[in-house]
Amino acid sequence: MLKKKAPAAEIHYNTGSDWPRVTVVTPSFNQGEYLEETILSILDQGYPNLEYIVIDGGSTDSSVDIIRKYSDSIDYWVSEPDKGQTHALVKGLDRASGEWFNWINSDDLLEPGALHAIAQAANGHDVVAGNTLNFGLSQEKLIKSKALSAWGLLTRPLGSRTKWHQPSLWLKTRNIKLVGGLDPSLQYRFDFDLLVRYLKTFPDVVYLDKTLARFRLHDDSKTVNETGGAFRKEAHRVLEKIAASDEFQNWGPELIQLQAAYQWQDYLYHSLRRTHTGRLARAGKMLFQTIKNPRQRFSRKSLTYLYRVLTTGGPKKKGY
Repeated sequence: MLKKKAPAAEIHYNTGSDWPRVTVVTPSFNQGEYLEETILSILDQGYPNLEYIVIDGGSTDSSVDIIRKYSDSIDYWVSEPDKGQTHALVKGLDRASGEWFNWINSDDLLEPGALHAIAQAANGHDVVAGNTLNFGLSQEKLIKSKALSAWGLLTRPLGSRTKWHQPSLWLKTRNIKLVGGLDPSLQYRFDFDLLVRYLKTFPDVVYLDKTLARFRLHDDSKTVNETGGAFRKEAHRVLEKIAASDEFQNWGPELIQLQAAYQWQDYLYHSLRRTHTGRLARAGKMLFQTIKNPRQRFSRKSLTYLYRVLTTGGPKKKGY
């Protein structure tokens, strides 16, 4: 009989100093339209041991005036040119003194009571994972954290059960630094990269069935506005970096198979614009059979065959 997972154990604290210190960083650049609502969603938590940091990239709109308006309640802020969102987060992480860390972007929101819920459930765990509500552009979608692991994240595009969304994942500051922090060379999948490395070393996750944050979708957001497959390309870069790292060497054969699977996924993606439906059907069948039996199916020869199927239709032969 399967045992039900025990709910997160809550710990109640008597005074403000008893509550674990939590650092929230808001990276900001020219999003004055949303920034005040974001700041208030964090300050209005009423959390007694909060460190709040705002790193602005030299905004030219109303952002700096808004930050100054709340500067008495912000532990540290700066407005100066930077190299993008990841660079801003690296600067915030360098200053973080909290036990727990996360960032809330300047167009996103913390849900009321989120920080208290996180602190009450966090004791003894490496990660606190809750739910995130995507909203905006006339749509809403709730994303519940589920089955988080390093391997699950890497195989997510191939059908793993892992589900996650950054605004509702809280990590220990010390552990983030131990695994190397954020990679400033990444602009789209830096959170994915960090979380894979983090969970490989610190895998203990406690799940809260509670909406902790709201993620805003709008026409100017990177998530909505990205074109050219930048998210996918960076995911491949992360995979290549991980495969070459010492920490993941014991996963060598599996990562080689995974790289091949990602490459196949790319072939499928690009073929949508240049191949006939029949070619896609054959390639899809190949991919399905490969996932079922990767030890026999993954090889340079099979990759070459797949490429030929997608670009020329491949040789006329039965089966695969």
